[in-house]
Amino acid sequence: MKKPVCALLPALALLAVLAACSSEAPLPPVSLNYGAFGSINLAVRDISLTNRSLPQVSPPIAGGPFQPTLAEAVQHWVDGRLRATGASGQAIVIIRDIELTSRPIPTAEGMSSWFKRQQGSRYLGRIAVEIDAHGSPGFAIASAEAHRAVSLPENPTEDEEQEAYDQLLEGLMADLNRNLERSIDRHMQDFLVNAPALPQAAPAPSMMPSAP
Repeated sequence: MKKPVCALLPALALLAVLAACSSEAPLPPVSLNYGAFGSINLAVRDISLTNRSLPQVSPPIAGGPFQPTLAEAVQHWVDGRLRATGASGQAIVIIRDIELTSRPIPTAEGMSSWFKRQQGSRYLGRIAVEIDAHGSPGFAIASAEAHRAVSLPENPTEDEEQEAYDQLLEGLMADLNRNLERSIDRHMQDFLVNAPALPQAAPAPSMMPSAP
């Protein structure tokens, strides 16, 4: 005996939902177009980047390794924002420290926790950068750092891990971009060419955990 069409509707609806979940669009790539903030013209002939951060001794971050790395993002920032416009001198962008770790978050226990998905871990990131410039204007140093934290749900999927890392990376670089602008404007005025004051980047919303 054939089942009525109305009896098959719930099953068809469930299949449609499952098909939609299995064909989710891929995550959009992280934007590293820092040139959109404008060029910072320095009175030096060469600009280079060196990574002097110490290797991490903590376990690798859960879900990693991710691309692009934090160091690669800093390289994109240097390429997009700094311009050498002088006849002599050099500016060295030094990555002093890079940290990327994953830490568990205590979760509630008991029957109430069975019916909700809690936040189970947190990605923590830190970047510290210094710019040393020497040339005809003399010598100057600008430094800045940024900190970010992003939480993940329990038993995250690969997409959720990648999305959390992307969010962490974009937030870190937005903060670092803004903090470096302020430091350069304050400490490297003699090296700035046709730029008496740098435009300030809009601050990104903070993702650091609030104090208890």
